[in-house]
Amino acid sequence: MKVIGINGSPRKAGNTAILIQTVFDELTKLGIETELIQLSNKQKGEEKCSQKTMRSL
Repeated sequence: MKVIGINGSPRKAGNTAILIQTVFDELTKLGIETELIQLSNKQKGEEKCSQKTMRSL
């Protein structure tokens, strides 16, 4: 089994990342594989596009 965590916070080491890592630590102890997807790694062009899209909603 594999658990994927998605962090959408712009702060890579913020509270959300700390909580995800806490859960991942426990899952790893149980032998469960984990993977973190960090959305703050987006390129600036993608970010600007997303901001325009959100404004139009």
